[in-house]
Amino acid sequence: MVVISARPYFVYTYPGYARISLMPYTVENFAEKTNDSRMTHLTNLAIQKKHPSFKDLKNSATMSVEQLVDYLKSKGIIGSADEYSEKVDKKINEVMRLMFL
Repeated sequence: MVVISARPYFVYTYPGYARISLMPYTVENFAEKTNDSRMTHLTNLAIQKKHPSFKDLKNSATMSVEQLVDYLKSKGIIGSADEYSEKVDKKINEVMRLMFL
């Protein structure tokens, strides 16, 4: 999201990318304040770079929207890119619009 103007609001959105945790997901350690828990639940690079294999796995820490759509289709979560757009992109844009009301 890029805010081009604040009066009136003019906001530009683009698909972006998804950040992926380098640790397997689990809810068992969610409340813990350990590096392993943080690496599981926080996907920003400042946290992920603490992973012992970060240098080797760094390219696995992000996924393009196209890769995400393919992954979700392969898992049977969505059926098409149009369905992703309907379920995800439109909802993200709706939330961003609500922020500026």
